Amino acid sequence: MPKDLDDIIVEKLLPGNRDGGSARMRTADGKTFTMPGDPRPAKPQDFSKPSPQRCEEVAGQVQRLAALGLGKTAVANCVRISLVALNRDYPEEFELGRKSMSEVVASAAMEQVKAGNPQMIMYMAKTRLGWTEHNVVEHTGTVNAVVSAKPLTREEFEQRYLSDDGAGRGGLLGSVSIGGGSIKDQDDD
Repeated sequence: MPKDLDDIIVEKLLPGNRDGGSARMRTADGKTFTMPGDPRPAKPQDFSKPSPQRCEEVAGQVQRLAALGLGKTAVANCVRISLVALNRDYPEEFELGRKSMSEVVASAAMEQVKAGNPQMIMYMAKTRLGWTEHNVVEHTGTVNAVVSAKPLTREEFEQRYLSDDGAGRGGLLGSVSIGGGSIKDQDDD
């Protein structure tokens, strides 16, 4: 057997059926050997037709699990079939299970509405009847702001926002109390 499979060239297929034929291989350096089995790819399967392995017991399990709300992958894993087999052999059972689940949920929701559950009443009104909540924001009062494109100088800024002018505004810093005492803003100039 050659060690590097990239150097193998198929020389000739020996007679045999698709399951048990063999192939004569030749390496790049000229050595020949025979490989068992047919190296040709398998015929593509037709997944559109129902499989002859369809089982009514599995069909019932698919319907029951779909009615519990499981997705297709989870249902296929639980009944130990492939997702392809589920889609090919049991699509009606899966849909019947889903419809059964929808019926159970809808009837339970209506029971809650009839019992007067306010959350369920609001949910049904919003999702089934199209009701919405509107928040209206009302603005009252006036806005007295003067916006100027002219920038403030440092002195104007300090006077307007940092100084305590006695008019009750107190500036942005105002007085700071630390440990029960009070420290006034002071200039270090």
